[in-house]
Amino acid sequence: MALFYLKVDQVQFVDCIIADILDDRQVLGEIAFRQRIEQICDGLQTSQPKFWEDTDRGNANLYYTPDQDQIAVFLTLLDQFLSQ
Repeated sequence: MALFYLKVDQVQFVDCIIADILDDRQVLGEIAFRQRIEQICDGLQTSQPKFWEDTDRGNANLYYTPDQDQIAVFLTLLDQFLSQ
């Protein structure tokens, strides 16, 4: 969702999403938090619109985003929040 808001220049919503994500850092710890964010972004970077397996819900990939070009921008903003 944050990637979409970056694409349409609604950064205030991205800030809210990042603030929510930062709650996970307290639970996971800094290292695991950063690893999980990297895993998610790597998955978003490589995912395709169609999932490889047909299921009772079809084959739409819920982890796909057409806004992959915003991942680097998102990570930069996240790093800014983490350094505060």
